[in-house]
Amino acid sequence: MRLRHLAALTVLLSALLSHAAETAPVNPPAPDLLALASALPLRPVPHHSAMAVEPGLPSAVVPVPEPRAHRVFDKKFAFLAVVSTALTVADYEMTASCLARRACAEADPFLPHTRAGMYATNIPLNAVLFYWSYRRKATGKKLWWMPPAAIIGSHLAGAASNLRFR
Repeated sequence: MRLRHLAALTVLLSALLSHAAETAPVNPPAPDLLALASALPLRPVPHHSAMAVEPGLPSAVVPVPEPRAHRVFDKKFAFLAVVSTALTVADYEMTASCLARRACAEADPFLPHTRAGMYATNIPLNAVLFYWSYRRKATGKKLWWMPPAAIIGSHLAGAASNLRFR
């Protein structure tokens, strides 16, 4: 029972931390590049050579690095998805086995007691949490891993409590 409360507290804490991280400024504002560029004396560059600049004159051509596209579904994201799915299956299979032998009772009163019911309620919840995590990582949020960590924490607690009834 206490482990389920710990899992609920983990989910609540992850939601609070992710909200706090979203409201905090990540980067200071960039300097106004147009104002800096307007202060430079500009001289047209000849068409035949893009880099031809006379010695002694300042150049207004500054190479700008292109933003590097980062992969959202990378090794870290896949690892968290695999671990959370494995722990979900382990938790529910151990719970279903324990309930079938009548050796235990489900601590969560809102969770169905059948195997199909447990999966039917949890798969959409995990999908929503992973979608939220994916969107957070795609937008560059630092705590994108908190929703999968909440899934892992809750099912780790459930599987650990089921080990008593093996």
